[in-house]
Amino acid sequence: MPGYECDHLLPAPGERPMQELGAAELLVAGALRAWVAPLLAPAGRHPDWRRYLALGGVVAEGAEAFDRLMRLLAHSARRSLDVRCCRCPGLSPDEAALLQLTAAVQAGQSFAALDVLMDWLPEPALMPALAAARDFGAALQRAGAMLPAPALAPPCALATPSSLGPQTLH
Repeated sequence: MPGYECDHLLPAPGERPMQELGAAELLVAGALRAWVAPLLAPAGRHPDWRRYLALGGVVAEGAEAFDRLMRLLAHSARRSLDVRCCRCPGLSPDEAALLQLTAAVQAGQSFAALDVLMDWLPEPALMPALAAARDFGAALQRAGAMLPAPALAPPCALATPSSLGPQTLH
């Protein structure tokens, strides 16, 4: 996963600084980085991702849902996801996307959540990943950890015969 080693001084240009994240976002990003850390540097000492979630009030079933989602990503992703080391000051695009995914499921925006997942996973893994993400988002919500609501896409305008006009019906 690119970007694992970093200078730990400043976020890269265009990256959101970790220090600007809210508590719920830090909880998710920290758990993500701690989950991935042993895969990237097996010989090192790493924080326990379960402890991150427990400190945020997420119970065992929420941790299990997070682990299911992460295992699906680790085993089925079509590309290597950019997850940074635990000390990196900047949020990678894939880490930001996981925050978007979590916020979307908490807000009941399944299509927005699927947009994120479709960038990472093949079709057979989408529904199991969405289910795991929903379970994780619900566990975070029960713990009082709400991520900022994602911006809603504009609603689709329904085309009716009267709105189409005669030129489009030919």
